[in-house]
Amino acid sequence: FFFRIEIGGVIVIIANALHVPSLRCPLYSIRCHSRIRGCAFHADNKGVILAFPEFTLPVDISSDCVLQGAFPSLSGTVRFDERNAGYASAVSDNTRHRNKRRGTALSPSISANCQLEQNHL
Repeated sequence: FFFRIEIGGVIVIIANALHVPSLRCPLYSIRCHSRIRGCAFHADNKGVILAFPEFTLPVDISSDCVLQGAFPSLSGTVRFDERNAGYASAVSDNTRHRNKRRGTALSPSISANCQLEQNHL
């Protein structure tokens, strides 16, 4: 299931989208966006951008984190199609490589001898 939407004046195709008829404009999940290969969301003290593999869109943060969205006509040019992009892993490196991580810090109430023995395991 996919939607053809216009966000920030650019037409994109978003896969696995949900349509909520009672909303006046489309919603787009930034979390899901950041899992698409080549896409990102960046915020710092200079502003906020939504990045796609070949272009970026400035985000209006004057009242909330908003990009204007609409359902475009069928005649416009699609600049990004999520169905062709692929996905980055949703699993963090900390989870994926947990068996290679260093041990966790021990409670301060544990004696120094116990910590030393724990670190040599």
